[in-house]
Amino acid sequence: MRLALSSKLKEAMSEQTVLTFILFAMFYNPCLAATMVFRREAGGMAWLFIFTFVVAYICAFGEILVYKFFT
Repeated sequence: MRLALSSKLKEAMSEQTVLTFILFAMFYNPCLAATMVFRREAGGMAWLFIFTFVVAYICAFGEILVYKFFT
């Protein structure tokens, strides 16, 4: 069963797609507790979501460029 799932995932997603998704997920939004602390400290959450989205997008796009450069 595990081998079948692994092979199906490899067919569905390329290595570059997986790396890009991991980078975006790492940088996008902190956990709920960190979000609540930020809201209390900064007074709003909109900037947190905007900032983390922009940073995550730039990192993911940069990974795409680096991956294409080295392959």
